[in-house]
Amino acid sequence: MEIIDSAKVDYLGQVNATDFQKGKGLFFDRKTNTLLLFDSTGKILQQKTFPSEGPESVSYIGGMRFQPSGKIVVTTLVGDIALLREDLSLERKIQMPFTTELRDMMGNARTFDFYENKILIFYPGRNGKNPYLRDFWRENPLIEQVDLEAGKVKPMIRLSPESKHQSDFYYERPFPKVAIHGNLLYLHLDTESLITVYDLEKDGELLETLDFSPSKYVQWEGQKEQVGYVSGNFMSRARSHNVYALPQGLIIHYDEGINQDAFMNAGLKDKNNWYKIPDIQKKYLRIYEPELGWSNEIVVPPIISMIMNIEDLDKAFYAIRSDEYLGEEQEYVTLYKLRLKRNQ
Repeated sequence: MEIIDSAKVDYLGQVNATDFQKGKGLFFDRKTNTLLLFDSTGKILQQKTFPSEGPESVSYIGGMRFQPSGKIVVTTLVGDIALLREDLSLERKIQMPFTTELRDMMGNARTFDFYENKILIFYPGRNGKNPYLRDFWRENPLIEQVDLEAGKVKPMIRLSPESKHQSDFYYERPFPKVAIHGNLLYLHLDTESLITVYDLEKDGELLETLDFSPSKYVQWEGQKEQVGYVSGNFMSRARSHNVYALPQGLIIHYDEGINQDAFMNAGLKDKNNWYKIPDIQKKYLRIYEPELGWSNEIVVPPIISMIMNIEDLDKAFYAIRSDEYLGEEQEYVTLYKLRLKRNQ
C-alpha cells in the first residue's frame, strides 16, 4: 500500500462515518449531526445539518452507502433507514414491519449493501428476537431483504454451520459486516475469521465459507455462562472494520486485537492511555481472489484512521488521515489517495 496523493476537505469537526464512490465522498459528524458531500479534490459539494427531532430528523448515523444511482442510504442507532437525495435532503424513511432490537452500533461499519432494487441489511428484531442472546445467531435469519419499490421485507441468510456461534458456548456479540458484488453476498461476524459467501440468484443459498486466517486475531474464549463486554475491560478483541466486495473478489480490513497481558501492561483500562493503542494494535488488509486465494497481510499504517471504500483492486482509493495519531489539530480533514501494489 502506498500514498500517492492527498487533499484537504475544509471542514472543522469529527468524522464518524464515511463512504466514497465514483469520485465522491461522504462524511458524517455525529457531534453536530452534519453530513458533507465532497469530490476527490476535497471540494465540498453539499453540506447538511439534520434536525435531531421531528419528521425530517436523521441522527446517530452509524453507516451510510452510496446507491448505484448516486442517492444515499443511511442507517441510525435508533433504527431508521433513510434515503437521501443527491443534495442530501431527506427523500423518505423506510418503514420496517418491526422495531430493531439493536442497541449499539460499530461506527462506520457496513451492515448493508444493495442488490438490484433491494437493500440487504442486518436489522435484528423480527418476532422480537434479541441479538444479545446466544441462540439468536444460530436460530434466526441474519439479513432482511427490503424491496425499495414494492416495500416488502423478507428474512434470508442463515449462519454458516462452521461458525463458532453454532455452539453452546457464549461469546461476545459480533458486529456483522455485509458486502455484495454481482450476485454474491459476503457476511462476516467479526468474532471469528470466517467470511461466508451466499448466492442471491438462488435466494441466498450458502456457497462456501472462507477463512482469512489472520496471523493474530485476539478473541475471548467461549464460556459456559453468558459473556458481557469483556473487550475494553481486560483485553481488546480483534474486529473487522469492513469487507469490500470487488470485481476480482474481496478485501477485509481488520485489526489484530490486544491480548490481556499487553492490555494490562499498557494500562489501557485508563482512557488516558488509549493514545498507545495504534502502536500496539496492528491493522491489516487481506485480499481474496478465487483463482489465487488469500494474499499476505498488508499493513495499514496508524496514520490512517478510516478507509472510505475500496471499489477495485486496480483503482486508487481514499482514506482519512489520523490527526490524533500525529498529535496535530487541524481546521480541515486530510484525505489520502492510496493504491495497492501487486508483487511482480
